[in-house]
Amino acid sequence: MALTRPASLVVGLLTLALASSGCRERAEKPKQGSTAQASAADSGYALLEGHSAPFTKPSVFLDGKPDLENRYPSVVQVKSGASTSAQECSGVLIAPRFVLTAAHCVCRAHSDCESTATVTAVAYLPSTDDGSVRSLREVHSGTVRPHPQFKVPRGEPTRAESSHADLAVILLDEPASSDFPPITLSDTEPDASESLILVGFGNDERRFSKHPLLEPLNPKSDLIVLQPPARAAHQEDLGGPCLREAHGRPVLVGISRRGLGVESTCLRTQTYRAWLNEELQHATTVHPPPHP
Repeated sequence: MALTRPASLVVGLLTLALASSGCRERAEKPKQGSTAQASAADSGYALLEGHSAPFTKPSVFLDGKPDLENRYPSVVQVKSGASTSAQECSGVLIAPRFVLTAAHCVCRAHSDCESTATVTAVAYLPSTDDGSVRSLREVHSGTVRPHPQFKVPRGEPTRAESSHADLAVILLDEPASSDFPPITLSDTEPDASESLILVGFGNDERRFSKHPLLEPLNPKSDLIVLQPPARAAHQEDLGGPCLREAHGRPVLVGISRRGLGVESTCLRTQTYRAWLNEELQHATTVHPPPHP
């Protein structure tokens, strides 16, 4: 994937992200023992490097494969709440300023939603000679807009099957760069013979896996029920996209809720297409806030 210099960048280690607002940060030449790379100063990017064998241990217990070839660059990390108790999930860009995720990622109930969230887009670089994996990261802030009908019955804050309209959008202050092209919404529902691709983050890495449908779609339900993963899904997988392949490219059919610890399900985006179209139209009419 060709990488250009985005307007909003982050510099630091995998465990430290510093958001910029319309300004470019450059990595300083690292001191002895630092994992930041001097080449980041030349590129204008945030260059982030994992530990020496970054994907060996997580691959043992997490479902799927690391997306080191950047097949799904539209899938982003979502963080909301205070830094000491932040909820971390996944989401997906469906427009340059528009991230779709699960409402559970940004709300405890409809009346208790975060007003803002931080979104991090990640592009992986080729592995170094010692096997370390580096990544470029672009960080954005945005306004949270949950679905108006989202609700969780009192006393059941984490049960996916008991919630309704479990969707939220994050309207970014600045558009994501062209290095992270948005995903396309599917115009049709998946059928029982298909397998869906689920993409999300776990242990700070983007992963993807394929899952057949467990049963045909129920017209009275807004859920897609999938066969359970062979390995555990990470909590941060919640809110990531459920994709189908259409004419050789992925399109969005749902939002994952399997990170809630219940059966593997996706919320069908087609059911909420009218609301999504309204929110997308809203995103085109709201101007980014002025830089301080």
